Amino acid sequence: TTGKVEILGTTGGRLSFHVKVTTSSAFERPNDYPDRYRPCSINDPLPAGTADDGSVSTVDIRQDNLVIVGQVGSGKSTMLNGLIAGLVQRDDVYVCVSDTSGEGRLLRYWTRAWAEGRASRPAIDWPATTIEDTELMLLSLIQIMEGRPADYARLMMDQNSDKILPTPDLPQIVLVLDETDQRRAQLVGERSNRFLDHL
Repeated sequence: TTGKVEILGTTGGRLSFHVKVTTSSAFERPNDYPDRYRPCSINDPLPAGTADDGSVSTVDIRQDNLVIVGQVGSGKSTMLNGLIAGLVQRDDVYVCVSDTSGEGRLLRYWTRAWAEGRASRPAIDWPATTIEDTELMLLSLIQIMEGRPADYARLMMDQNSDKILPTPDLPQIVLVLDETDQRRAQLVGERSNRFLDHL
C-alpha cells in the first residue's frame, strides 16, 4: 500500500494546520478521462487530472493563466491534451493551439478526423503548425482583441454585469502554446512576447 501526507495550510493559528493523509494511490489503476462530453461553459472548472485519492482535480482558467513545466517525459503534453479535451466542450471558448514541433504531436489528436475527412472542421478552432502560422494566429488575435472593447461594453450592459461573461457569440479566447524544440521555442517565445507586450 502506498500513501501520502500533505500539509494543506494553516487554519489561522500559528500551531494549527490541515493535514491530508491518503493510504492508497489512485495511480495504482488506470484513470480514464471523464466521459461526460457535454456542452458547458468556461465558467465551469476544467478537469486537470486525478488526485492521489481518486478525486478529479480542476483548474479555473476563466481569469487565470496557466503554465505547465516539467522534465521530458513527465506528462506535460498528456496534461495539455486533457485540458484541451475540456476546453473543446465549452461552447463559449475559441481554442487556438500552436504546436511547431514539426511532428504535430499535440495537434494530431485534435485535427486527425478533420484531416481524414471524417469531420467538417478540426476539434480546435485554430491549429498552427509552423512559426509562420503561429505568427499569423497571434497577429489575428491582436486584431480581434482590438475590436472587442465595444462588444464587451454592450455584452456587460446586456448581462447587467460589471464583469465580462463569455458567450457563444463572444467567446473567451484560449491560447495554447506547446513547444519542444529549443530554436522553435525561442522563435515562438519572441513572437508570443510581442503578442503579450501588445496586451
